[in-house]
Amino acid sequence: MTGVPQRTRMSAPDALPRPDVLVPQPYELPVPTRFRLANGASGLAYDLPGQYVLSVRLSVPMPLRVEPRDLEGVATIMARTLDEGTARHTSVEFARLLERRGVAIGCGVGDSGLSVELDVAKRLLQLQVSDDELARRRALWRAPVQPIQRGFTRLYQDHVTQANDGCDFDFLEGTAATPEPDIF
Repeated sequence: MTGVPQRTRMSAPDALPRPDVLVPQPYELPVPTRFRLANGASGLAYDLPGQYVLSVRLSVPMPLRVEPRDLEGVATIMARTLDEGTARHTSVEFARLLERRGVAIGCGVGDSGLSVELDVAKRLLQLQVSDDELARRRALWRAPVQPIQRGFTRLYQDHVTQANDGCDFDFLEGTAATPEPDIF
């Protein structure tokens, strides 16, 4: 047949030798390094040479079974809001922005408690901008003009707080401190 590429097989003398199959060695995790953050939280770090992804998992031992009956579902809602977007981006936009940069985030709550997982490519963790350049950019930065000047969208843009502040209208906040709820 003309015009159709023909397959060629390597003859035995031209073929590469098969590698030797070695007996698998037992695998052991490296010994973790313990650390404590300024806020008192402690953690473990495992150095796994050759890994190209930094994986972080935050575990809060807050099992669903100890959630008070009158607050049932609050922990689940909290876990879901951690990866449900920001004030400027919907959950889909937020996920796409993270994925474009090689970041994956996941949150969940179950019998063992709340967990937040973050995977970041190691190459993204080094700041490659000088302090002088950062200062120059900060000096030049101006807040973008909001295209919507009225209605609920403008009210939302100007007055809804971030998730860590409750996703509520800032003008509804009181001046008294809000006590932490009893969770046990």
